Amino acid sequence: MLEIVHALSGYEVVENEILFIHLNKEFPKNTSEPYIFVNTQCNDVIQLQKKLTKLHRYSTAEQSIILCFETLKSRVNRIEKNTFKFLATLIVINEFILLRLLPRLYLFKWVYTVLFRGKLKILSKAEGLGRMAFAGFEIKQMKAINSILYVELNKSTQPKNHSKPSYGPLFKMSRLGKNGRVIGVYKIRTMHPYSEYLQDFMIKNSGYSQKGKLNNDFRVTIWGKWIRKYYLDELPQIINVLRGEMKILGLRPLSESYFKGLSKEYQNERIQYKPGCIPPYVALNYKSSKEEVIKAEKKYIELKSKRPYTTDLTLFFNALKNLLIYKVRSS
Repeated sequence: MLEIVHALSGYEVVENEILFIHLNKEFPKNTSEPYIFVNTQCNDVIQLQKKLTKLHRYSTAEQSIILCFETLKSRVNRIEKNTFKFLATLIVINEFILLRLLPRLYLFKWVYTVLFRGKLKILSKAEGLGRMAFAGFEIKQMKAINSILYVELNKSTQPKNHSKPSYGPLFKMSRLGKNGRVIGVYKIRTMHPYSEYLQDFMIKNSGYSQKGKLNNDFRVTIWGKWIRKYYLDELPQIINVLRGEMKILGLRPLSESYFKGLSKEYQNERIQYKPGCIPPYVALNYKSSKEEVIKAEKKYIELKSKRPYTTDLTLFFNALKNLLIYKVRSS
């Protein structure tokens, strides 16, 4: 991909291989070029998600699509580099309100539409890539050149039209509950919008750290890291408890991707239990690495099978002690 991007200034060399299209215009017909280069930054595409879905229908599985956009971090760095600090701070704050906050609020969407006609989108790296995954594309590789992130994609799955991305502070994740039933687990948002559609990509390309968390998870916001540290993002799960989908203490509700990575035997054991808000590794004071978390869960299953009626209550008070006295924190 990088060679293709660098060759664009002299694309007569590869003009029979690259089709240039503009997402805000009609696509040409009967294309067979192996590369489709979208020469419109995603930040300036009107109705971006609809255009990405249209691009998915237009392209073939054999073609590679190259999209580009300026990430939020690159935009902030560019503004701070080109002006003095106080003015840069004012610009960043105003852009956050006008171009990120207002478009998310239902009553103010028309303000953004009238003023900017759906252009000048501020896209975090997670949201930009997540929108592409939501449209049914697989991310092959990416490269930042002069503050612009170029992404090479392949058409893979069907667009995820059955789901609806959320922008609000309360977020619902699809997780596996008892007997493998899919439930919507409520949390306070700690990630950028569309981050949930990058789960498979993150697992494949980043893997897990020794603490059991995804390595270099750029989907988490700055304030989200603080909220997670004190488990504040878990508070809305009381809704799931009241609906009978979860308990106060129990096994973690897992994503399907994470669940598939477990052994078949452990999968069969796990789905026999209703998930909980407080995980066993906190109650048993185990470390938060993937191995230790699984070890704690297996210990919980062992205790639960021996003392089905008292285990949760005992471990609940253990968890309170660990959180309040020993100040156990999320990694």
